[in-house]
Amino acid sequence: MESSAIPFEVKDAATKALKKGSQPLPSHASRRDAEALSALLDKARTCEVDQELIGKAERQLKSWWNQVEHHEALDVLNQAFFRMDSDGDGFIDRDEWSSMIKRLVPGEGSGGSGGTGWTGKVLQDMFARLDKKRDRRLDYEEFVSRLLENDTEGHKLVKEIVLTPPSQEDGAVGLFGPLLLKGTAYKEFPIGTLEALQDAKVIGLIFMTSSTVDKQLYPTSLLQLNKTLLQRLAQLYLDLRDPEIEEKPTEKLEVVLCSFDTTWEAFTRTVGRPGPPAPWMVMPFDSPWERDHLWRKLRVRFKHQSDPALVILKPNLEVITVKGFADLDVPRKLLFRVFSEWVAEASEAAPETVP
Repeated sequence: MESSAIPFEVKDAATKALKKGSQPLPSHASRRDAEALSALLDKARTCEVDQELIGKAERQLKSWWNQVEHHEALDVLNQAFFRMDSDGDGFIDRDEWSSMIKRLVPGEGSGGSGGTGWTGKVLQDMFARLDKKRDRRLDYEEFVSRLLENDTEGHKLVKEIVLTPPSQEDGAVGLFGPLLLKGTAYKEFPIGTLEALQDAKVIGLIFMTSSTVDKQLYPTSLLQLNKTLLQRLAQLYLDLRDPEIEEKPTEKLEVVLCSFDTTWEAFTRTVGRPGPPAPWMVMPFDSPWERDHLWRKLRVRFKHQSDPALVILKPNLEVITVKGFADLDVPRKLLFRVFSEWVAEASEAAPETVP
């Protein structure tokens, strides 16, 4: 009769893997850490690993899941607060709260729910409940501390805020909002999104976090990287518009930059002074809801993980590549070739679907 005993080598490997996988982390655990430890535990149980070690790992896993849930809840609250704080002053005042109500309850005056399940009165009552200091505005601590408590309505609200798109529009307006900014290092002016992007054969979408994230400036090395990457794209952008260059593609390239900066001054610090070496269009800095929604959408739609990133889009907003900066890592004389390859992909007809 064959023995069903687990070979020592298998048991030993599972034990070592579990010991290593359940060691305390230098910072809070991520969902990936918790899922990896859960898989190691499943393997250890089938390999008859020592029960004391399994029990220790199970306690660690429970602690990690608590951390994951806490930080994911904080992330949702951060998104909601950021979207509502339209002027970036660190407070949500009555006007900003009312603006949020209009987004969630279209056509809301003071009565009906607009099909969302919320009414203006319910949401105004919630503001009063969260406003502990009674100063008619919510600071971050008030907002987060109350909603981390068992506030069922509050949790439902912030989830809807995070999931609610800034616009019901389709196409470029739905993606970027109705207006973009165009300008120099020291001033900017608005331009309609459809006007700005009309006739563009290729659209470049730059994603870059703020120079003032967590109120700390970028390190010099990262500022230099941002500037270098933008200069590569700027060279192509300007060469395509240079009347002195005769042999060049005739198709139009437009570029939109989405950053988490809240002012033009902070934005020019992110990209380095002097300001952008080409007249990039930038998403307005007083529209955090739009910028946050686009950034989150990027994570899902464009599978973006790096920062900064250049996503190259067709006119219909289909993705050509998410590695635009890598494509442009070539000598200047080859930039037109790279652009022509983007144009060729943008010109390809979408494959017909088989019924």
